[in-house]
Amino acid sequence: MIGQFIPGDIFQAHTYLLGAQAGVMGLAIASLTLAPKYRYYIGPNFSVPIIAVVTIYAILNLIVYIPAQVPMLFLALGGGLSGFLYIKLLRSGYRVGEWAYDLFARMERTVTPDEHKLWQKNSKKRNDVLNKVYTPKKGISQQRIDTILDKINQQGYESLTIDEKDALLQASREND
Repeated sequence: MIGQFIPGDIFQAHTYLLGAQAGVMGLAIASLTLAPKYRYYIGPNFSVPIIAVVTIYAILNLIVYIPAQVPMLFLALGGGLSGFLYIKLLRSGYRVGEWAYDLFARMERTVTPDEHKLWQKNSKKRNDVLNKVYTPKKGISQQRIDTILDKINQQGYESLTIDEKDALLQASREND
């Protein structure tokens, strides 16, 4: 964009300067900086190294921009430099876009309900309804159930009386 301030017709920018060429060049150079040995596998026996793809893209941009579009050339070079610096800064531990992540996280927190509070509210309502509906039956003690289970263990289920079977069935229903 600085090239526009140089006097002369050759450096004048056009309206299509606002396109995505700088961003695409930045992504291309960033991907090359991040993984220079990466290969695009087109088929099982054919692959293209990323350096070839980025080089061809850069050469095509230079061919198009050099004759008449010097501001576009500067814009593409600036985009490539931005992509390179971004990856280098990330590798050194500095998160360049951290402010954007923080901003979006704050915006998300303002519109997202707190699930823990929502769960507590719903579980309290559910417990109130269950407590109104469920009333535990009295009369069957843990000692009585243990006695019945011991009898089953020693003599088998068939040895139980009808009252003992009913008590066991009633105790199992209370625990559900």
